Amino acid sequence: MSYPDWVNQVNRLVAQMDAALDYDHLVKPWFDVWFGASEIERFTQDALAELDPHDYAPGSLLLVIPAKRNGVDHPAFREPRADSTPWMYLFDILDNSAAPGPDPAFATDRLQRNAELYRKARTVGGSRYPIGALAFTKADWIAHYGAAWPEFRRAKERYDPRHVLNPGPGIF
Repeated sequence: MSYPDWVNQVNRLVAQMDAALDYDHLVKPWFDVWFGASEIERFTQDALAELDPHDYAPGSLLLVIPAKRNGVDHPAFREPRADSTPWMYLFDILDNSAAPGPDPAFATDRLQRNAELYRKARTVGGSRYPIGALAFTKADWIAHYGAAWPEFRRAKERYDPRHVLNPGPGIF
């Protein structure tokens, strides 16, 4: 497979899912957390044991993606707790509603599930990958960034002093 074909394979998959399921209009309260190599297997087993058939609609995906720690150099990225290997793993539950359109009960249920899974993940050193659906308070964001919080806040003040960029997450 050529590199462009490899890079675009996810786009093709999403286009197929959109054609079959009206995927763009499904509710997608995803859960995304990074783990060190020493915790990923146990967390995955525990999380999967808690899921039941209502957690899987057509188009839902479960992913575990390995990445080398030294391959991520973005200053705002929060790595999971370090362990003895150079690897970390992204654990994703990419679930969606069964039908297009708003589904407040489904969204509420998934946000509660995500909050519980995140509490468990954080306990074993997991770190949030902030593309998912997880309600966070300012205090949660401060804990998420930890020792890097003051520098992160200074960068926000320097580059966005009027706080017009990305106000939705409530970080500041």
